Amino acid sequence: MDEIIFSKMLLESQNKINFIKNFPKTRYLYDQLINHNSNYFIGVTGLRGIGKTILLLQLFIKFDNSIYFSADSNYLSKYSLYDLLKFLIKKGYKNIFIDEIAYKNNWQQDLKNIYDEEQIKIYFTSSSSLNILKGADLSRRVLLFELKPASLREYINIMYDQNISVINLNDLLDINKRKELTKKYSIFYNYYEEYYKFGGFLYNKNKNLLEFYKSIDNIFIIYFMQYLLLLHFK
Repeated sequence: MDEIIFSKMLLESQNKINFIKNFPKTRYLYDQLINHNSNYFIGVTGLRGIGKTILLLQLFIKFDNSIYFSADSNYLSKYSLYDLLKFLIKKGYKNIFIDEIAYKNNWQQDLKNIYDEEQIKIYFTSSSSLNILKGADLSRRVLLFELKPASLREYINIMYDQNISVINLNDLLDINKRKELTKKYSIFYNYYEEYYKFGGFLYNKNKNLLEFYKSIDNIFIIYFMQYLLLLHFK
């Protein structure tokens, strides 16, 4: 990989740093991952459009000696994941953040080789968890975390800059505390309808609703086809 390509990676990283400043609120996995201390690589899975890229970028900006790139970038298409990582390691990067890693051929084997050869930390996302641990043995090298659709609490906190805390189950079971909670949070009732329209997918409220539903249909069709292919070749 030459310096021109590297400069494009740096520009992409810088653009993402500027972009992620628009998203100060974090999802539930953020605290768990930012404080995670292990030698494993970290993989984040979840449906397309669920917020994996934003989560990855929020983590990326908190680490020194870090760089971000998306594996589906056209300018990186002729380079293997292994070659990209080796180049970045030589440049001194210790924390590498890779979006949509499954776009790279043989990425499981490349990731395994890097884990065995180098002392770095890699965080990556994939829209499918079906084939992450298939092929090369990543089970002892990668920890997987699923980013699920946002809860109503998360949705309100992120989209409307609120700070609603997690409610303890014991408080819900206590009739007096439950009445207090009902009174306290009844002001958010009007957000129910909007939340259920988008089903926990953040950052879509300004989109055409029919187009949004069509995109969700496409997501599930893709996952279903991937599942059938895995069953066929198993």
